Amino acid sequence: MAFLGFEGVELEEAPQEAVPKCPACKAELHVIWTKSWGVALFAKDRLLICPHCRSILGFTAIRS
Repeated sequence: MAFLGFEGVELEEAPQEAVPKCPACKAELHVIWTKSWGVALFAKDRLLICPHCRSILGFTAIRS
């Protein structure tokens, strides 16, 4: 099955001991900061932030 158009890419669950690293500062991310806003029933936006260098790791926008 192709994932986002990449043939041969498989998804598998990460091992329990795997700790992600920030792509900007390379620090291990045992904690990721979040900032959320919006009304939960209609819209909810969430920003994911590295607590070490404060780089933005991701953004989600959920709309009902």
